[in-house]
Amino acid sequence: MSLGIFICPDGSLKSKILSWKEKIQKELIEQPYTKHPAHLTIINSKINKENIAISKIRKYLRDTKSFNLDVKKNDVFWNDIITGGHTIYFSIERTKQLQNIQNNLAVIMSKYKSENKIPKIFHPNKLLSNSYKIYGFPFVGDHWIPHFTISSLKIKKSHKIIKEFLSNKNNSSFRVDKISIWRINKDKHQMLEEISLK
Repeated sequence: MSLGIFICPDGSLKSKILSWKEKIQKELIEQPYTKHPAHLTIINSKINKENIAISKIRKYLRDTKSFNLDVKKNDVFWNDIITGGHTIYFSIERTKQLQNIQNNLAVIMSKYKSENKIPKIFHPNKLLSNSYKIYGFPFVGDHWIPHFTISSLKIKKSHKIIKEFLSNKNNSSFRVDKISIWRINKDKHQMLEEISLK
């Protein structure tokens, strides 16, 4: 079980993400991440003292100003080291403000992290293993690629659904005026709180 801090889209962006998830669920069935809620993960870490951690996160977020994010394009993490599939996603421009939010939340959560053993899949990559060791999450820092995951597809790179996804243009902008805290247990996601930004 872990605690995740998410940006959840609304409006047309949420509709696009859910539409792609539904399409994949119908055509390919039971692919990793497909049933997850539409979200951008800022950080996800196993922690102790959940109530205290949430209180600190809440306090920080209530003092954080709302901001705009831009969707850049449709993209793929080929041979995703976590799933072994090809993870399709909407790429988000990483702004200085978004990076600062991640860094600050990572520092807050690192004080309560309960997981110190680095998973073997991250061992070959120093950036990922160092990040995991410090924060309990492998993607904190300049190597973090903010994104909205659609699904991780265990299919050939040349599959028509990947080609179709990549051929879609996807430039849009949205306002982030709230960030949510979730309890995660494998594929189960439970929203604990949604915090409005300034």
